[in-house]
Amino acid sequence: SMGTQIRKVREAARALLTRLRPEDEIMVAKFNDQVTVLQPFTGDPADPDRTLRRVGRAWGGTAIFRAVEKTLKDVRSRPGRKIILVVSDGQDNDLDRSQPALQSLYLQDLLRLCLRTGTTVYGIRPGMASSWLPFEGFVEQTGGRLLYTGGDLERLFERLGEEFMSQYYL
Repeated sequence: SMGTQIRKVREAARALLTRLRPEDEIMVAKFNDQVTVLQPFTGDPADPDRTLRRVGRAWGGTAIFRAVEKTLKDVRSRPGRKIILVVSDGQDNDLDRSQPALQSLYLQDLLRLCLRTGTTVYGIRPGMASSWLPFEGFVEQTGGRLLYTGGDLERLFERLGEEFMSQYYL
């Protein structure tokens, strides 16, 4: 379902990359039912831009929480503040909904890992707004926001870049 959005997301992500500071690092990954790191951490703003061309087409399931978990494991040893930006139009279809207690424990563990690593998760959902639970609650608990857009992804990414650069810790 993201197939028609990939080009727009790729172009919009460039707007975010222009907001990076020289000391910032970025990693680019794509996910479906697996996570594929396309660009390991780099401080060179041209590297992720080249990598965005390799995102390819969208296919397979939507394992949002597994993607966040894998990314958290990749960022946990990195210094400084961390942000995971998830762009997807689907609900997670990887969690076992028949076991709500296990799902809840998994999400609590994932949230604790976010808090321990100082990671905030943001979500962008291209298209119309609708309920995106339980991801919506998870994002808010990390200190992030879930954003819906039916239109100007580039402007949204640009505003997020401004927001990320203006945040600080006390």
